[in-house]
Amino acid sequence: MLLPCEPTTEPCDNIDNDDDGFTDPHCPTRTCTSDSDCTYNGLLPDADCNFHPTIHEGHEPYPPGVCNQIDALPIKADHDLCWGKLCPPALKCVLGECIPPGTGLPNTDCTSGADCPLNAGCIPAEFETGEGDVTTGRCVWFCHEFSCTPDTVCFYRENLNEDTGVMHSSEQCCTPICAGKDCGTDGCGGTCGDCAAEESCNDNGVCAPECTPHCRGKTCGSDQCGGTCGSCDDASACNLETGNCESCPPQCEGMVCGPDACGGSCGTCEPGIPCNNDTGQCSRCTPDCSNKPCGGSNGCGGPCPITCKGTCDPITGECGD
Repeated sequence: MLLPCEPTTEPCDNIDNDDDGFTDPHCPTRTCTSDSDCTYNGLLPDADCNFHPTIHEGHEPYPPGVCNQIDALPIKADHDLCWGKLCPPALKCVLGECIPPGTGLPNTDCTSGADCPLNAGCIPAEFETGEGDVTTGRCVWFCHEFSCTPDTVCFYRENLNEDTGVMHSSEQCCTPICAGKDCGTDGCGGTCGDCAAEESCNDNGVCAPECTPHCRGKTCGSDQCGGTCGSCDDASACNLETGNCESCPPQCEGMVCGPDACGGSCGTCEPGIPCNNDTGQCSRCTPDCSNKPCGGSNGCGGPCPITCKGTCDPITGECGD
């Protein structure tokens, strides 16, 4: 099988109409479970197997698990103009035209297939994450028949279509993310390293000494390993000495703001109006710390700074020499 010297087109009808060995190139009439089912052993790298339903204006929607042209951007563009089309070697079919491929590196931004290489599709991030816009995407390099760049690895991934029950496999160039990590997954099917025998990998990808949580007989408070043994409801507070929740009726009678003496709040004030924690009322208050060099209340629910350069009498609050 050889690619033509000039572009050719045939209908998508499951027939090799021009006897060139290619049946329905780029066409959704070809079923598939992996991208390699659509590329004719690498001769047609600008085709892939769609995991998502194939929808083009003017055509009946095709189910997932069919071949198609590799790009998805621009959205609602005439990607079907590549159905049945073969391009000469080293040219990519983009919106029905055979053009020199782009040079976008793996996972770099793109707005159309013309930005990406022959074996890479311009795919919206929304297809991968389910969120974001669909006007820009990234160059997704397929590596089942081509090499990745030195800073990326070929990542084999599988997606189960819950509607059809069919598993779709794909191999894409992936950038490992290991900055600041000693261990844990690199996001590409590998790891960022292993920990020593006496260490374990924490959620941040850092090796830390093995730690056994101590929560026996406790319902709240620290587990002595950086975590907690649980939390208490609004009507109770954690006794940090026993590690158990104890009843703590909030003390908010006559108060509209400030602490409720149980670790919660009696309410908040409007923006710009402070809360007097002494009275539990919202009021515009001018702090008064005159004649209080040893600290104390500023009259607005806050503390006065200690300005005494000598010794403060703990009983009178007066500053001595």
